[in-house]
Amino acid sequence: MAAELEELIVAALSGEENEIQQLFNKIKSTDVQELRAAQTNFDSLFDAWDDNVSKDEGMAKVCVELAEKDALEGQLFRNALHNAAKFMLPPYISSQTVLKAIGARDAEVPASEVASRLKKLQKIKSGCLAYLSDSKIWGKVASIDKGTATLGINSLAAGNLLSLPVSSAIQSAVFFDANPEMFNILVPDKHRLPTVQKFKEIFNHNALTDLSEARLKEIVTRILVPECMAIDVFQTWWNEAPQAAAARGKRAPWDARSILELSTLLVPQEASGGVKLGEEETLKLAKLFGRLHTPISPKDLTMLGDCIAMLAAVNPMPVLTEMFQPLRGKAPFWPADVTTAHVGKELEVWGHISMKLLPAFVKASKVVYTEEELAELGCVLPLRCLNTLFEALEPKTVASTIAKHHTLSSDVLLYLWKNRSKLPRNLVSIVDMDHVAEAISAEGLPKEWTAAERELKRTLFEKAEFQKFLIANADGDITSIIDALQRVRTFQMGECQSLLVKLARHSDELRAHIENEGGKRLMGAGEAETPAAQPDITSQASFTKLTKELEDIVTVQIPENVKAIEHARGFGDFRENAEYDAAKERRRFLHRRRAELENLVATIQTTTFKDVKIGNHVVLGSTVTLADASGKTTDYYVLGALDGDPENNRISYKTKLGEILTTTKVGDTIKLPGLGDRTVKTVSALPETMRKELAEEA
Repeated sequence: MAAELEELIVAALSGEENEIQQLFNKIKSTDVQELRAAQTNFDSLFDAWDDNVSKDEGMAKVCVELAEKDALEGQLFRNALHNAAKFMLPPYISSQTVLKAIGARDAEVPASEVASRLKKLQKIKSGCLAYLSDSKIWGKVASIDKGTATLGINSLAAGNLLSLPVSSAIQSAVFFDANPEMFNILVPDKHRLPTVQKFKEIFNHNALTDLSEARLKEIVTRILVPECMAIDVFQTWWNEAPQAAAARGKRAPWDARSILELSTLLVPQEASGGVKLGEEETLKLAKLFGRLHTPISPKDLTMLGDCIAMLAAVNPMPVLTEMFQPLRGKAPFWPADVTTAHVGKELEVWGHISMKLLPAFVKASKVVYTEEELAELGCVLPLRCLNTLFEALEPKTVASTIAKHHTLSSDVLLYLWKNRSKLPRNLVSIVDMDHVAEAISAEGLPKEWTAAERELKRTLFEKAEFQKFLIANADGDITSIIDALQRVRTFQMGECQSLLVKLARHSDELRAHIENEGGKRLMGAGEAETPAAQPDITSQASFTKLTKELEDIVTVQIPENVKAIEHARGFGDFRENAEYDAAKERRRFLHRRRAELENLVATIQTTTFKDVKIGNHVVLGSTVTLADASGKTTDYYVLGALDGDPENNRISYKTKLGEILTTTKVGDTIKLPGLGDRTVKTVSALPETMRKELAEEA
């Protein structure tokens, strides 16, 4: 056992999510003495992780789990625990003052107490109820000041505002959800007094933090004595209630009247093999699920998910089908139409189900959905679910479902990356810079999905293997990498430059691209060393044509090409996939042309040729008349960079002939390529009809 723990600690040094999760699972099931014996190995781990604990959910969970068990001590562990608290505190309460109050670096505060304080702070929010044990006062949290580390609490009795230090709140206060059920129980009718069991059920259900039996008795005593009963009567009432309940017999899970009661009845039986259902019991639970009112509270949803998993673990598929079908479309984590499901709070339960219960929850989900629907739902679920879910489905179904998505979440991209050795090459090739850029640009994600987004960004910046993988998947289309990076909305310019430098270390082609003028502009270098080049000039008509071509590439041709690539992926092995090769070659062309057009649109200058001053010299926007040796004359029109049409004698000033003409004056003799000597006879304005056509004037 000790050797296994040591191996897991060493593996977790890599920082890989799967390795850290395996270590976390091992810590949960390992005896405290064995964990303490591994103190030296853990110290090496914390030293290697360093500040990364404050940025990684898995690392933070490992530290807090060790703290809950009071397994370790020492400065390295305390520093890691401090960083874990920094990560886990909600933003609205996170500050150095609050962190100090938690006491992670204070050796006088037991590590288990630090974990308890942290869990309490994670639950505190404005509007919740608070019971202040020291003063025996009930209040409502009105404000949270993370700067001064104080809570503003409105007393329910007196109405005045109390200022409570966070350090006091996390040691002596108890917090509850604020809802009608709680407000009613705080002022009970002594003539219709709820049972002890009902008091316990309501307080335990609404408690935001751990509530011991002793603390619960203290709270109920404060409510009932002496307003409803004397203290000696209360003691008898409180102590006799459990025996009376036992004498009446415990209700069976299928007779539960609420999700809370069902959870209360199922949890004790899970350890003894779970609850196996017959036909009658199945029908009763199906009716319970069918009677549920929506919307279901977040706390009830989490309990419902656990109940589903506990029932699914020990019962056959036909039983599950009859029992859980009423929940499709009613429970948000099982939406009626999976094609409209998206990353959001409705699916958070998938991120809350314990890893132990997750396989059973997936089993239950398979009776609610077809394989295709479940694969579709998987594309918007948190990363922690994906291995378990996708392994329960046919690989071809998973591959075809993922391949048809234009955008993919950070969770799915990380799943593909981490399982690349087990998945088909044509599926793994989806992980390219376009998809990664889109995924890490997502904003406003719930907590269950932000961990994967942070991990994907960290992998992009820190993992050389991943950087090489993205370059290989670009298949020589270096401009697609550049274009994708420029579209990342969450990058600072410095981050873009840093990443380009790292990527260039793995690609000579990318390095050469960065070193050219376009690459230097992207890197923000070179402006000070050389004067700014004069922009090209063209007519409004040519500029309009240019922007239409760019719009067509961006809105029509690139999306069509994306679909073509996705379609070609379905034909299998890329080594014998001519359609895929053609689609990729087309993508390279489109990205290159798009980059050229975007650069032109951003830099080119338009003109109407209206106020051109005509003299003896040939200038842009003039008509020049040339005569040959016999005296025969021909008119040429010197126009903008994109206005050339040699067949109609419209000459771009950027061409070789244009450059020759714009250096001459009346009387000069010039040599035209393929035509011989010509003499400049006159220089005049452009024909007005031509000028208006080029200026797009009616």
